[in-house]
Amino acid sequence: MSKDLVYAAALCALTGAGVSAQEVALSFTAAQVAQGRSVYDTACATCHGANLDDGPLAAPLKGDAFMRKYGGKPARALFDVLRTTMPTGNPGSLSAEIYAALTALILEQNDIVAGASALPADPAVLARMQVPAGGFSFMAFSPYTARPAVDRPTPLDDFDAVTDDSTAAPPAGDWLGWRRSYD
Repeated sequence: MSKDLVYAAALCALTGAGVSAQEVALSFTAAQVAQGRSVYDTACATCHGANLDDGPLAAPLKGDAFMRKYGGKPARALFDVLRTTMPTGNPGSLSAEIYAALTALILEQNDIVAGASALPADPAVLARMQVPAGGFSFMAFSPYTARPAVDRPTPLDDFDAVTDDSTAAPPAGDWLGWRRSYD
């Protein structure tokens, strides 16, 4: 029994040490967001759109799909994608601080609030910062998503109601059966 207790204590100590060594609060400043916006408007908006989600040539950088992809992952994942693929045709051409500012802008546009300390440009530190997970929506994965209400005419609107009177004495040109009547 004492061996089990020693193993349990060691496991708790190792787990606690690993978590405290990994946790670094994700933070960026409003100044980084402003710098990121300035660079984004000149280098990124052509493809991704002015609002980060309305571009004709590139994937949206905000919204549910974006947060499902990057939410809950290290900030380095987003930083590395920006650094290794953007701008198109000349990836890696910007400084690490500019890529950090662009990362801050994208995080801010996904409703993550700016803080007091700047987002670092060091990939090792970014690897220990976690992007908050986006809200999980079951309907986002459902094949039965609600369709928008559309007022469409239905073919049944053009039919006349069948009554006992219309079946007892049908009009001469409107036969209800194959041979006008059942007899």
